[in-house]
Amino acid sequence: MHPNTYRIRRSFLLPFGIAVSSLVPLILMSMTPGGRLEFWVLLVIFLINLPVLVDLAGRRIVVDDNRIVIWKFFRRRELAWPEITLAGGLTFKKKAYLLLTTTKGFHIISNSYENFPQLIRRISTSLAPERLEAEALADLEKPRFNLLPVVAAWMAVVIIAFLIYLKLIDS
Repeated sequence: MHPNTYRIRRSFLLPFGIAVSSLVPLILMSMTPGGRLEFWVLLVIFLINLPVLVDLAGRRIVVDDNRIVIWKFFRRRELAWPEITLAGGLTFKKKAYLLLTTTKGFHIISNSYENFPQLIRRISTSLAPERLEAEALADLEKPRFNLLPVVAAWMAVVIIAFLIYLKLIDS
């Protein structure tokens, strides 16, 4: 089989990226003598969210016949299939996690990745059956998608756009 790459869902990444980048003009507009507090608050919000955006944009998982490679925040973890001792799943309401236990620790993969059920199936076909918690993985294959983070990200875009509009009509 050819390698498959899984990334964070674009339906969340796009509005979050728009919201973070929209803070830049808002920060620039608040650089007035009377807007010192506003400037610093917006700058802190931007500086907190920029690394989160960079991390989320860079996260990916590549699965091929020999291994799984997980990229998270400038780290790369390569796991050969024999290194994975157990694969299980955990669900909380609309959030699902794939837990990969290895000889050196464990790795958690959330359903924030696109095509999460396909990722589960690909991993379960690559591992030996005795290393799978079949019941837990079956639960993960049921489509779950938490719409709340996506809605919150779009709400942030709308609020920031409205604040930019207010700044423009005020000047």
